[in-house]
Order: sequence, then C-alpha cells, then structure tokens
Amino acid sequence: MPKEGTPDEITGSASGTYLLNKETGEVQLIAGTRLLPVQAPSPAEGAAGNAKNWPAENPIGAPGTTVTVRTKYRDGQMLYEVTATPLDGVLKDVYEDRSREAAFILQMLDIDAFPVGEEIDLVLRRGTPVVNLEGVATKLLWTGSASMSEASYRALSSSQIGWRGFPRPTAAN
Repeated sequence: MPKEGTPDEITGSASGTYLLNKETGEVQLIAGTRLLPVQAPSPAEGAAGNAKNWPAENPIGAPGTTVTVRTKYRDGQMLYEVTATPLDGVLKDVYEDRSREAAFILQMLDIDAFPVGEEIDLVLRRGTPVVNLEGVATKLLWTGSASMSEASYRALSSSQIGWRGFPRPTAAN
C-alpha cells in the first residue's frame, strides 16, 4: 500500500497491477514482491511495439512438425503466439493422448544465446486446435504473456523450442 500523503496510487488493469507516482508520472508493474519499471517506448525506439516473427523451428522430438513464434512487447509484458503445424503424425498422436504431459518449451535468448525471461511451457493438451474451412484441425495455437522489461525484450535475439513428453524419435519417424 502506498504511504498516506504520498503521490503514489495503486491501479489495476487487465495486464496487471501498477504503482503510479502522480507527481513524476513514473509507473511500476507490481509483480509479486517486486516492482518492475514500465517505460513508454520513445518514438526513436518504437520497434518494441512491432510484432516480431521468429524463425520457424522443427523440433527433433516432434518429427514433421514446424513451430513458429510471434512476439510483441506491451505494458511490461511480452505477448506471444505460438503455432505447431501440421496437426498430424506424432503431434496429433501425442495431442490426442490426453494422459501425456507433453509440451513444447519456449525459451527466448539474447545475442549470446543466454536465456532472457522464464521458460514458457506450451502443454499440448492446452493448445487450441485451429480449424480450416472444411472443419479439419490443421494446427495447435497457444497465446499468452510473460512479464518482461522493455530492455530485456529489446535484447531478444532468437527463440528456442524444446520439448518433453514426446515418444523417443526412431529411424522410422
């Protein structure tokens, strides 16, 4: 709670809870017990507001599957959209086996391949099937957000997709 008589105010929105200093205009995201500074992108650095399409990956654990990642930075959050396509073969078998805890694991990296932010688990059974005009599910989709500073988002250089819970690849796959 802000101290009485201070210019601070706590405010909430769909993207989180913020501490606002009414005198200075400083905004901080309240993330658990931490305060994360939130800065509006300057016009010269507006690229943080543009979506980034990361190179597609073909995880070894899911032969024949292509995973694409798209991200965007907004209000102290990295928004993400991940698709896995096509929804057939190993991917379909594992998705339909609801007892498995199979997942893709998204990790964002900086230019030196060091992790930036926390790993994001994309559990297959929580993916949304995307249906074509014929009513056939063709891919899985995950969307969400992760807390991240603008500086960390700007430091992102690549994405990396791992996996767990898929059957061991064989020569036949």
